Amino acid sequence: MSLIMPVAGIIVATLTFLVSSNASMPNSNRIILGLVSIIIICFTFMNFYLIKNISNNYALQKENLVANKEKEIYRLEIANSERYIREVSAIKHNIKNQLLCIETLIDEQNYIEAKKVCNNINDNIKITAHMYKTGNVYLDAILNIVYAKAKENKINLIVNCNTNLRFVECDDLLILIGNLVDNAIEALSTEQRKEVKIDILQKGEYAILNIQNYCSRSVLKTNPNLVTTKKDVKNHGYGLNSIKRIVKKYGGAITFYEENDYFYVNIMLEIPNIP
Repeated sequence: MSLIMPVAGIIVATLTFLVSSNASMPNSNRIILGLVSIIIICFTFMNFYLIKNISNNYALQKENLVANKEKEIYRLEIANSERYIREVSAIKHNIKNQLLCIETLIDEQNYIEAKKVCNNINDNIKITAHMYKTGNVYLDAILNIVYAKAKENKINLIVNCNTNLRFVECDDLLILIGNLVDNAIEALSTEQRKEVKIDILQKGEYAILNIQNYCSRSVLKTNPNLVTTKKDVKNHGYGLNSIKRIVKKYGGAITFYEENDYFYVNIMLEIPNIP
């Protein structure tokens, strides 16, 4: 539809030019019609340029809207994760006090009361705490959320981290790790072997984020452009564009490849102000 007006303008301009080339027409009329055809062509290209810009801006706004929705969801999950961490810390504090109590009771040979305290500890622990501690509270929260998602989907998650990506803004971390892990989890929904590995490493002046997931069939052969396969295309498919934009923001590079039945996403981000 966006091409109809430009094409119609070019046709009208061409017809006007052909009419002006009629030898029997006075020179003044031919000059006027020639100028009219040039003006129509100029306005046609300007119109086409404006339509293209409007279309690009609309796509960017929609991409940002979807990204903002995803970030808001992750912010809520981060808040829940932080609350969970505080609750676990409180439980650990209580357990420490109870262990001191048990030690005192054992020293006093009051084994019955010591056993009661042990049973009380066992009853109070409803969850098994699993927390990542990288030194970056945002990265910790994101990794803990990822762990919960992997556990919910019965996926074996392996995390290897020797740097905390502190120089990357929280929202950017959400998009990078959140989108890539969500994609990996979705890809594993049809796989028997459910495994995701995240490597966050520093090599020289670059931080490396590598996320890999098992794939029994080649993704790049069937979907080389990594176009979203979700049914709701209008609200999905923007993740990869957002990731590429963030990678560019940090002067990095992103590559996709497959090796030994694993799909890899490898991101290099330039670390600022290396001493």
